[in-house]
Amino acid sequence: GAAVRSIGDETFRVCSQLVDGMITVNNDEICAAIKTAFQDTRAVLEPAGALALAGMYKHLQHASSLNLDTASSTPTKREREAATPTYVAVASGANMDFDRLRFVSENADR
Repeated sequence: GAAVRSIGDETFRVCSQLVDGMITVNNDEICAAIKTAFQDTRAVLEPAGALALAGMYKHLQHASSLNLDTASSTPTKREREAATPTYVAVASGANMDFDRLRFVSENADR
């Protein structure tokens, strides 16, 4: 799971060397990511497994708002395709039960 009190020493060392930035997400954003994944793929992700997806969605929303604010002209389709990176989120885990699924359902649309 992802609910830890503090990061481990080795994990901190590796992340300090390799990670450029962090994105935080709340429970509602995780629930929304689970719902979106289910609607797109019919797969039910556990909350810890949906963290990467929730973070990616938040990053894309932020990046999209920055691009809209700084756009000086309308790009062509070819320019948009060339400037659009490919994103991958690893969604893992199967620790989901009906009580947790009820919580996700109630909080996904907030």
